[in-house]
Amino acid sequence: MAQRAMAASDAPRGPSAANEPPPIPHVDWYYAVGSERRGPISLSALQQLASDRTVGAATLVWRSGMKDWAPAATIDEIAGALKPTSS
Repeated sequence: MAQRAMAASDAPRGPSAANEPPPIPHVDWYYAVGSERRGPISLSALQQLASDRTVGAATLVWRSGMKDWAPAATIDEIAGALKPTSS
């Protein structure tokens, strides 16, 4: 009977389990305010700061894998959250 229970638990869990995408990896972001580095924060938190105008287009941002700090406006994941400045 133990074999039967084990065999049932080893069975595939249906098509949805096999077709689920892998989890999104967590990436820590940093941003600069003057000469002070702030972070680590999540991408969603950084996008919120951009939406709130705490992070602007020229604010330097960085995450692991980037060669150097870059303006937020040049990073696709953040640029969409930046609010246009009033003229």
